[in-house]
Amino acid sequence: MKFKIIPNEQTPKIEIPHNTLILDYSYKMLIKFISFARRQHKCAGLAANQVSCNGDRIMKAFFAIKINNVWDLIINPKILKYSGKKEIKIEKCLTWIGKEMQVARYLEIQVNYINLKGDLFEKIVTGFQAQIWQHEYNHLMGIVEVMKQCLHKKNCNIFMIL
Repeated sequence: MKFKIIPNEQTPKIEIPHNTLILDYSYKMLIKFISFARRQHKCAGLAANQVSCNGDRIMKAFFAIKINNVWDLIINPKILKYSGKKEIKIEKCLTWIGKEMQVARYLEIQVNYINLKGDLFEKIVTGFQAQIWQHEYNHLMGIVEVMKQCLHKKNCNIFMIL
């Protein structure tokens, strides 16, 4: 299996099944996806639809995420509730090479998902993990994070998510 990041293209929306573990890919393929994510430089998460496998975009509802230095797969993720106020964060993205983005993220979210073992979870996610969740979930939801180059510098590489 050959995986490749699809650069500079908005990720399309994925339909997320309700609390079911339905994937057309084998366990072996999912483990290889996690391994591919782990090899990306300074990567904390990677959505399936950011990647092609053997030339075809992966149109499935999962993402790999690094939690406490361990990679896991989040299958059929849902953000059930956003809590508190948003905080401005600077993020990079493997899709938008060489760009930094200023984004507003909630510091706490309530989520549910299925892990690679098929266990269903519902929990509160906070801090950096919540930030990664929102970033990867937006990829799966096909949310267009419009980038607007900052105006105060001519060659600025920081973009604002609107």
